[in-house]
Amino acid sequence: MVQPNQHPPKNYLRRTIGVFLCFLPVLVPLASLLAGLVRHQANYFSAVGFVVAAASFAALNIYWCVIRPSLFRRRHGPEAEYSGPSPVPIFGDILAVLSALFGFGAIGTAALALLVVALNPGGTPWFVFVTWRDSALWDSTP
Repeated sequence: MVQPNQHPPKNYLRRTIGVFLCFLPVLVPLASLLAGLVRHQANYFSAVGFVVAAASFAALNIYWCVIRPSLFRRRHGPEAEYSGPSPVPIFGDILAVLSALFGFGAIGTAALALLVVALNPGGTPWFVFVTWRDSALWDSTP
């Protein structure tokens, strides 16, 4: 039993699984990029439609997470609370992983997929950074 002033013990297994799952959108394109560099792949771009769709979702998420709250605060004052998170950050990550899988070894596709994942606010890699200190999420027992 955890006392009121104590933090629960760290659940390293849950954190490890969570980090692995959340960083899959980074690991898959990175593996594709490395495979393309090792094999000297002549095909630089493949499955471009998935990357373009992922970039579109990332741009939409940037608007919803960065631009729209700034516009809201400009109109309603700096103290106004904005409570409209982006509803689609996972779609950019899923499409980036699909582009890296279908175009495995294509260097340009993998590099663009990594860029999309890095620029997609609210995506799964960013979820780890934002919630890492939340012990109720990571360390609670079921």
